[in-house]
Amino acid sequence: KQRLAKAQVNYKANKSRCSGKNKPCPPSGSQEHHSNDNSISHNRVSQLIHKFHKSVSTGPLYICSYCDQLWYKHSVCPAERLRLCNPNSTKHLQRIKSVDDIEWLCFTCDKHLKKNKVRPSATANINGLKLPEKPDFFDLNELQCRLIAPRLAFQKIMQAPRGGQLKITGNVVNVQADIFDTVNMLHRLPQDTATIKVQLKRRLQYNSSALSLNVRPNKVMQGADLIK
Repeated sequence: KQRLAKAQVNYKANKSRCSGKNKPCPPSGSQEHHSNDNSISHNRVSQLIHKFHKSVSTGPLYICSYCDQLWYKHSVCPAERLRLCNPNSTKHLQRIKSVDDIEWLCFTCDKHLKKNKVRPSATANINGLKLPEKPDFFDLNELQCRLIAPRLAFQKIMQAPRGGQLKITGNVVNVQADIFDTVNMLHRLPQDTATIKVQLKRRLQYNSSALSLNVRPNKVMQGADLIK
């Protein structure tokens, strides 16, 4: 009997504790403060996202007059500011004007020039090492560029499920091509503006083609003469 009475007392005590745990607790001041912090942080994130979209809405249109790179508006400053504080360092500027007909400098180049230092990535521009100007006739489409390329890279590019970025799927097949044999296979047409249908395949025995477009043989020959 004593054991039974003791077991009943323990059962009632455990039941009362469990019922007390399941009772909903009234909202306390700390919980309200936590919810307010969450709303404030959410608004802060929304403001930062809006600020970022606004800063990159115009695109990288500002050309640095020192490193000759494209930058966003929030990454450049007028070069006139450098001329006022350090006139001797402006001799390396290329006098390039872009947006609003103003000469711009990126903050990295501006920091180096104020210390009379040369930015490592801009050494080639200072030494006059630049790519040649693109000729007017070199307006080739995708297939015409492939026909005069010394190497053809066949790769499968797909869009990632998250983020929408492009990624390479599978193996990359690198095929070495002879430009002169490719150009000699093209038909000689009487008119320079005439076009022919060309299909680019991994192998000639394949039925499907990797790329199929109309090309102008005269443009391909001019491009081959330029890069040979």
